[in-house]
Amino acid sequence: MGDYKDSIVDHYGQNNLRARVRRACQKLDIDPEKMTRTDMANFDQIHVRGLEASLEIGEIAGLKPGMNVLDLGSGLGGPARTIAAEFGCRVEGVDIVKEFYRTSVMLTEWLDMTDQVSFHLGDMRSLPFEDGKFDVVVTQHAIMNVKNKLDLFEEVRRVLKPGGVFYLYEVCGENDRGLHYPVPWAGTSKMSFLPSTEKLKAHLAEAGFTERHWPDTTAQALDWFDGLTGEPKTEAEAPRGPSIAIVLGPEAAKKSRNVQRNLREGRIQLVQALFASP
Repeated sequence: MGDYKDSIVDHYGQNNLRARVRRACQKLDIDPEKMTRTDMANFDQIHVRGLEASLEIGEIAGLKPGMNVLDLGSGLGGPARTIAAEFGCRVEGVDIVKEFYRTSVMLTEWLDMTDQVSFHLGDMRSLPFEDGKFDVVVTQHAIMNVKNKLDLFEEVRRVLKPGGVFYLYEVCGENDRGLHYPVPWAGTSKMSFLPSTEKLKAHLAEAGFTERHWPDTTAQALDWFDGLTGEPKTEAEAPRGPSIAIVLGPEAAKKSRNVQRNLREGRIQLVQALFASP
């Protein structure tokens, strides 16, 4: 697993990310410990359609108060905190990038949510949980770097309760024309392993999952990208706090444009799927 971990950490790792978040808040004259979840959504929802997409998990996955939820590739913890606050779930997140893990803990402490949300530094392919612990497992733009999807899905099935559900908001690649790089998950094709939609469904079925929900959300994603170019209509709509560039690095704008271009040219698709465990 060493090569996988090293490549992921090299790509996503940002030195002293916690300090950089604090400095960005200070530069904007914001008391970081008075930031709200909405303020944080400007940089802690590291996926297309941001907070909007995370809120949709509740209805699609049937989240209810008291459920145990696992967030794979939890990043800075935005989706985990959203699920806990909006739907009353107990949420645990796992991420392999140490600076993401440390920053997610810090942000959760700022919001005084440590009793609802916790994080683990670890590899999603070998989860540190007992069998059948979770009602729901969630992943958003987090499996594109995993080459062996079947092994991952079998591990997800292991930690799900019988009849539990697996929610995926993920990127698929339908053809072999190649992508425009860099993108948020990869600088080159060497660490990008996008399945076709057919392959993704086949791997999930082989792991024992049953399909319940499978819309293509590419059109919604393109609408969202188009909306990013508009100026906020009111001061209240203006984003506060650090921007997503603090996570994606100096090429953040280019990575975002390439995702939009790849979507528009049909090189990638976004699916918002729900599968049930046996």
